[in-house]
Amino acid sequence: MLEGMGLSLSYSRPILRQASLSLEPGQRIALLGASGSGKTTLLKILAGLLSPDEGTVTCDGIPREFWEKGSSLSELEDAKWVWPTVTLVFQDVRLFPNLSARENCLLGLPTSESFNPQRNLESLANRLFIKHCLDQKPRQMSQGEQQRVGIMRALVRRPAYLLLDEPTAAIDPMMRLELAKMLMQRSKETALLFSTHDWEFASHLATRFLIIRQTRLTSTRTLHEAVDALTDGSIDNY
Repeated sequence: MLEGMGLSLSYSRPILRQASLSLEPGQRIALLGASGSGKTTLLKILAGLLSPDEGTVTCDGIPREFWEKGSSLSELEDAKWVWPTVTLVFQDVRLFPNLSARENCLLGLPTSESFNPQRNLESLANRLFIKHCLDQKPRQMSQGEQQRVGIMRALVRRPAYLLLDEPTAAIDPMMRLELAKMLMQRSKETALLFSTHDWEFASHLATRFLIIRQTRLTSTRTLHEAVDALTDGSIDNY
């Protein structure tokens, strides 16, 4: 279980106040809220890229600080997969510009009898309709193709917990439905927490909804309740 307890963070103003959540195997949780409400900040805290002013983050009962030993923050920012079992995909993807999609996805991955990332990559590329991009560099791809490559790069690692920041921002409507189906199937081995403004995508994929509103995190079971919470704040704090 990936768990954040009592998370608070402020910059020039409070961003999060006493936010608590858990992500368990098999779950698919949508994180909703207005632009600037703190969704990306929360994902970065859970991924270990930001330290909260208050609160703790643990992965399978192990504190984040254990994984950070021996790694500088800059190295963590470059890696994007901070913990062995947690992967964060940013909205702007940040592919290495001089590497092909294939090289971006396989960089640093070992190969064994039980783990063949190359075979997994081919399967993912077919499913995401980007097999033609495998040997292209980012500048040769559209923004939507780059975003799908970024998601593929995360999935090929088979993380236990996958955090996605606006995963459909540059993806066309037809592909969004296919992506939702694929992530739904993958959620048996990879728990999902994704921020989105795409309520249709969220309705297809999520089994639960979290809302950030006025620095507070709330939880609902249905999209209708989530919409009500965003518009009138009627849901009690989670």
